[in-house]
Amino acid sequence: MQTVCEPYFFEKGPRTFKASRSESLLELIEMLELKDEIISAQSGARYLWKDGKLRKISLSLLSWKMIYALIKEWRIAPKIGDETICEFSTRRFGKEITETFIEPLTLGIYAGDIRKLSVSACFPALKEWENMHGSVLKGMFKREKKQKGLFSLKHGLSTLVSRLQESVPIFYGCKASCVRLGEGVIVECGDQVFKADHLVVALPATAMQSIEGLEGFEIPSLSLTLVHLAYNRDVLSKKGFGYLVPSTEGEQVLGVVFDSAVFPQQNRSENETRLTVMIRGNGDLEIAKDAVKRHLKIDAEPVFQKVAYYPDVLPQFEVDHLERLEKMPKHPQVTWIGNYLKGVSVNACISQAKEAAGSFQVQSDLIKR
Repeated sequence: MQTVCEPYFFEKGPRTFKASRSESLLELIEMLELKDEIISAQSGARYLWKDGKLRKISLSLLSWKMIYALIKEWRIAPKIGDETICEFSTRRFGKEITETFIEPLTLGIYAGDIRKLSVSACFPALKEWENMHGSVLKGMFKREKKQKGLFSLKHGLSTLVSRLQESVPIFYGCKASCVRLGEGVIVECGDQVFKADHLVVALPATAMQSIEGLEGFEIPSLSLTLVHLAYNRDVLSKKGFGYLVPSTEGEQVLGVVFDSAVFPQQNRSENETRLTVMIRGNGDLEIAKDAVKRHLKIDAEPVFQKVAYYPDVLPQFEVDHLERLEKMPKHPQVTWIGNYLKGVSVNACISQAKEAAGSFQVQSDLIKR
């Protein structure tokens, strides 16, 4: 969670959070006394780059074939077992809805292939609604209505990390090379050795492969490039949250976030424009500038530009991911938490950490008794 603050504000990682799905994150924000930092996103349209045009996501995108598929969805029988997002969505909604709506949504979260990703691991609520109500649409209508809206922190998500560092003693900046398990836990970090009774591993799955004693569990992951572009005037002809690009369009760009329109509270001047372009794999500046020129008709040169490449940053929950987790190496002295387990979101990671801390508290209470 890093933030670029000069001369323009950009988040280098997560930036927006749904209030309805961020209970643990909001609890942590309150615990760290950062509630005054919370800012609400401006409401606005979301778009798709489809058939060579920027199209507003609305009911107008629904063809009669799509409408018929939605009506028919109520009568489709549930299927037992895991399946890909593509199989699940096509079975229940048809090919058109899958390619137009489900696939871009998945790209925006996982940047992955819906023909490989597991619906049970990536979108468990959809599978749960199908199993409980016999219909995804019925499940949506029956679900508990929660607080809506998107939020962030005014000075960036790095504020959360900084406050955590101030609140609890954290030693960092040393790369672990070996973990030894026995009567206790020994972690070797260069010339330093740490000893403990229990170890919580919060590393990315790919990082564990280079640590002796932790290797053995592998999960596929994808790399991502973010290109930040800033302009000292308003160059957006369309206002809103941004747009996604379905893979059927054959573009390297996954989508573009209109940062200055989503959170104007973070703008440094009234008319500035800030954009974040998401690119598959190892992208570059020219891909981003070409995309905004073709898609958004922006011919102006940015006054600020920065490229950030993140290798193996997005774990891919492929079919039967949850079953593979059950086969993950287990040890009573080790607890694993991370975005490769049960959710890639910040809230999911905080929830796992909270659950792990709670289990230690229960053990401590039992020992005291």
